Amino acid sequence: MHFSRHTRKQNFCLVFSGFDLMLDPIFLGLDPLFSIDVKLLIKDIHSCAPVPGYQDLYLFQGHTIKSVEIYGIIVAVEQNHAMLIYQVDDGTGTVPCCLWKNSTGSITKTLPLGTCVHVLGRITDYKDMRQVTTFSLSQVHDPNREVLHALEAMVLRKTVYAEPYKVPVQIQQNADKLKEQMQADKDGEHLLSKEATETSTIKTENAFQQRLLLYLREHAPTSGFPYTFARADETLRESARQLLHHKYGESPTERQISELFAHSTTALVKSGDLLEVESNSGVYQVLTSERLQNTIETIVREAESKLSPAYGNGSPQECCAQEKEN
Repeated sequence: MHFSRHTRKQNFCLVFSGFDLMLDPIFLGLDPLFSIDVKLLIKDIHSCAPVPGYQDLYLFQGHTIKSVEIYGIIVAVEQNHAMLIYQVDDGTGTVPCCLWKNSTGSITKTLPLGTCVHVLGRITDYKDMRQVTTFSLSQVHDPNREVLHALEAMVLRKTVYAEPYKVPVQIQQNADKLKEQMQADKDGEHLLSKEATETSTIKTENAFQQRLLLYLREHAPTSGFPYTFARADETLRESARQLLHHKYGESPTERQISELFAHSTTALVKSGDLLEVESNSGVYQVLTSERLQNTIETIVREAESKLSPAYGNGSPQECCAQEKEN
């Protein structure tokens, strides 16, 4: 089928209509690929262009992406006090996969060269070098999974990924109204939160824990923080003084304030709102749905890898038969 220059120009305009809107912070997550681990080949990771004005967001065939899924063979390993760096090769290219030592307690030793691995992580650039900041890296015992992933990535590249995301016409037509409404809702929530934080008197430990959690969700670094991180905030310290004065009837000591922060942090870990990076490390992360999902996936993969020698092959009936024999 032949397309005239006028027709190609119309199609180009249609594809990129609403492109600026797609990169608006309020509408950034509309593209379904934005919130998933996109199946890619390593050469595709290197072809992604950084999104102007954003950190660690990339454009791939008209889609805004951040996280990827790859398979490959470990061809080099580096290690320092902070991270393990696996150089992974899938036949189309190589990419460093950086695994922070304080991001998981499951990596106790390095995997050997030649190991086939499954990697989930976020595309990042460091010193002008493309890399994958890794959420999960697990050994693959079946090499066919790497081949299957490559085939899936190539098919998706020609089908799903080949269609650039377009902001729906209804959203384009009402973008200004939607932005005003969403900003008004956000400002209202922030105002209520701020008023509640600044004016209410803290009289129970549970109320102080919720205020501490709100502060950590807004200010704590995602990479992890010590329990003393929030102790420097004067508003929280005043809340701690209110609670302890109400409890003991006198001005609290610095030691009592520190103990309250430590106890509240432990309580938030037990309630599932915080996650201790490593046992007894004193470093914590705010538990988000994304981090919880990654943690669950890591646990499942580890359990699967332990079961795979006995149950990795054969039909379900054969596996059941093996279980009975054992």
